[in-house]
Amino acid sequence: RLVGELGQPVGERVRAQLATQAAQAQSELRVVTKRLDYLRTAQTDLDTADAAIAAHLRDALALDVLAAGSERAFLETLIASIGKGESAK
Repeated sequence: RLVGELGQPVGERVRAQLATQAAQAQSELRVVTKRLDYLRTAQTDLDTADAAIAAHLRDALALDVLAAGSERAFLETLIASIGKGESAK
């Protein structure tokens, strides 16, 4: 059994680090999901607006939705990857 610098078995330390990373990613995912929901609601609200500036705002929101969606996909993939790493131990 391999023991690390702190006297803790390496496998246990790695599992603890993975669990911490997974918890952080889950927390970030909740924030990103709420932001994405807000942005989609704002998009829907702007769809009914007729003001000239609404077109610019719709484009800006579309970019924000794309970025938030990409971040959410990354976090979901990271969480799944960490989960696979934990189950392989």
